[in-house]
Amino acid sequence: MCATQARHLSVFHKLGARAPRRPRHVQSGNPDGLDFYHRLVDAMLERGLNPCATLLSFIIWELLSPLAALGGWRNRDIAEWFADFAEATVGRIGDRMFSTATINEPWYVSWLSHFLGRHAPGLRDIRATARAIEVMRDLGMNTLVIVVNNEWATPADETSAAARAADLYICLLQSFLSRRRVQGPISGACSGGVGTTFAQGVAG
Repeated sequence: MCATQARHLSVFHKLGARAPRRPRHVQSGNPDGLDFYHRLVDAMLERGLNPCATLLSFIIWELLSPLAALGGWRNRDIAEWFADFAEATVGRIGDRMFSTATINEPWYVSWLSHFLGRHAPGLRDIRATARAIEVMRDLGMNTLVIVVNNEWATPADETSAAARAADLYICLLQSFLSRRRVQGPISGACSGGVGTTFAQGVAG
């Protein structure tokens, strides 16, 4: 860990930020990368900081190249690959984590990518999160989370169409990207709103 990073940790400590989170993935295939995070975690603990890890930050191009070549997030096997990645990573630093997030803002890959087409497509993150959490629980870890986007929408005007659009936006973000992970398939306005965009069995 360089002197600049050490200063950053000291600033966190002085500010009273006790649980900084690093929304960035660790390349488990790189021993030097894991060595860096090993030293970083120790340095945080020395300063009274609670390390909060994020296994993967959803900047799409951060996916490891060999996995991207196999189809990346469009390949259903990504769930098992991500579970292997989680096991390798937390096997090295998981014993000192205050909390561990599987994926940071899967909204990027499911909504911006698959639904709107602004980034490379993929919609397997829900399964990947589930498998990674199963693996980490088997390793005895607690406080396992996923970081999601929750936003609010206000109708642009007083028309019923604007009200429906705002309701649909809220429903999709909070139901499809959040509640569905713990309560199963979405229904009602959300399901009707996505129409035939998603394959049957994904939207409902």
